[in-house]
Amino acid sequence: MPSPHVLIVGAGLAGPALALALAKQSIKSTIIERRPDMQDIGGVIMLAPNAMRVMDKILDIGHSLRAKGYSFEAINIHLQEADNKLDHVGGFRVSDGATNGLSISRPVLHEALLAACQEEGMKELIELRYGAKMEHIEETDSGVEAVLEGGERITGDIMIGCDGIGSRVRKHILGDANPEPVYSGIAVIGAVTPASTVTFPSTVQLPAFCYTQHGTFLSFAMDQSGQELQWATSLQVPERDRKTGWDEYRMSGDAVRDVKRIYADTTVEPIRSFVHGLNNENVKFWAPYQMPDLPTWHTSRVCILGDAAHAIPPSAGQGSAQAFEDIGLLSRLLQGAQPGKGKAEYNQLFEYFERTRRQRVDAVRKMTAGAESSRRPTENSWMWWVKKMGVRAVFRFMGTKGYIQGSAITRYDVTTESLSFR
Repeated sequence: MPSPHVLIVGAGLAGPALALALAKQSIKSTIIERRPDMQDIGGVIMLAPNAMRVMDKILDIGHSLRAKGYSFEAINIHLQEADNKLDHVGGFRVSDGATNGLSISRPVLHEALLAACQEEGMKELIELRYGAKMEHIEETDSGVEAVLEGGERITGDIMIGCDGIGSRVRKHILGDANPEPVYSGIAVIGAVTPASTVTFPSTVQLPAFCYTQHGTFLSFAMDQSGQELQWATSLQVPERDRKTGWDEYRMSGDAVRDVKRIYADTTVEPIRSFVHGLNNENVKFWAPYQMPDLPTWHTSRVCILGDAAHAIPPSAGQGSAQAFEDIGLLSRLLQGAQPGKGKAEYNQLFEYFERTRRQRVDAVRKMTAGAESSRRPTENSWMWWVKKMGVRAVFRFMGTKGYIQGSAITRYDVTTESLSFR
């Protein structure tokens, strides 16, 4: 039985991951990428156990990633006290005993995905077209075409948009109903730094979430030995122009100055070390946006996934995980697709994919909203005291020895989803 030829738009993390998942099932794909080569802004990415199950069971690269990243069983929670020390109050145990979470450099993850696409048996099924600037999309009864600048046409049976929050594929699907992404109201500022430059109290274990009255500091190891760290803090920053304004905020030095101003009097470690080492050369900046609920994710031949469909702020560490879950389900559904049945077959498949994934994404959104609100600055000392008491109570009474067992979010395994869409 012939398998479909899939056009994949976008060669970030999701595009190569989808191509690899399809190739594992002998499905050919062509990745269309506007940029001339691989480009990564760096920084850490957290792969919760639900994402690692995709790496293990769908992509078969989990073992190699664990050799390059930092495996962890729990996220540790700390509170800043009046004596300017951090008190370890508990955490969230994400591991189920079989699968841990993994923090890893984003460029390292990207390179691992691209390298896996070039392995024997995979590279024959995956074509990666850098510098392919898509002008528009045309759908027919027999297939879909990506029309590039200059007139070249790349033809496939279906197209999947993995092209992020500014998705051109989403624009094709929704036309004038395509909404603008919504700024979360919280900007994330941090840096990558050697662990040797940071003073860590013996009570602080990675990954660590450190709550202060001014906001929250997150710190993750980026490599297996924990020698390289990424830290980040959240600030309430007025929205700027998405194309140029945020770059100006970072490059002007305002982002660094805002962090140093807010935490100027902090002596608690490791926060003091983080802030002291921050400068205009090493600063990392993100302005998280999210997508409003879309009326649909697909047409009969074209579908979107990941940030293009449901961008989620990284507050709960589930943004990339949801894209990888999308890939896990869609690749399994396409394994049994029959191109000869035409667009009605794909429309039915996409409808089932969207319906199933929306339910899951909605649950993650709710959890993320709670995590986002907990990271915001506290208005005054009284409210900060109330917040600390609340955090302590949660981990003391809901946890075992202070640790709350991982939720259904991290225990989820996309390979258990039904594939009966007909």
